[in-house]
Parts: sequence; structure tokens; C-alpha cells
Amino acid sequence: MIRMSLSVVVGLLSPFVFILGASPFEVRGENSLREIIAGAVAVLVYCAICEFWIVGRMARPPRARWLLPATTVLSLCAASVLLVVESGRGAWTLSALPILISGCFGVGAAVLIRSRHPRAARPPGAG
Repeated sequence: MIRMSLSVVVGLLSPFVFILGASPFEVRGENSLREIIAGAVAVLVYCAICEFWIVGRMARPPRARWLLPATTVLSLCAASVLLVVESGRGAWTLSALPILISGCFGVGAAVLIRSRHPRAARPPGAG
């Protein structure tokens, strides 16, 4: 339950990470491509690291392992929709779509890395 809540929080905080990543490249009066790409890269790295940390060593069946990443993706979708509703239709291409795409790629990369390189199982009695 705690991991599920963390997955929701990760997705909902992604617009703030986008703003923090884009702010060093901000150009007065316009949204530059560098600014959008920097924010998207920040969200990608943020989602990948957080999801990698949240999934951890789960000793659950494969179906249950996809529940946490799916929760993060759904909260990314919710954050993107809230951003569009708050800022208007122009925000869809400038911030909501890059947040959604890069966040989904970050979550996918974390799941892929975690599934390809699981930690070695501890021997019995190793503590």
C-alpha cells in the first residue's frame, strides 16, 4: 500500500520536476525547444530513478509487478490532464505531452532494467 501511494505521488510531482528541469534554460517571453527538452529529460530521469527505487525487490508474481508502474503512468496521465485543464489547450503540446511521454519512457526504462538485472537472492540465513 505504501509503494502504491509513492507511485501516485511520483506521477503527481512530475510537473514540478518538469518546471525545475526547464527553468535553467528559460527564455523570456517564449517557450524554447531547449527548455521543453530539458524539462522532459528531467522528468524521464526522475521517473526512472523513483520507479527503480519503488519497485525494488518484489517477490510477487509478474502480474503484480506491473501494478506499481501502471499506477505511476495513470498518475502521470492525471497530472497532464490537470495541467491542460488549468493552463488551457496550448499547454498540451508545450508541457503536458512531454511530461507524459518522458515519464512513461522513464517508468518503462526502470521496469526493464529491474527485470533484466534483479538483485541476487540471498542465501538462507544470510540475514
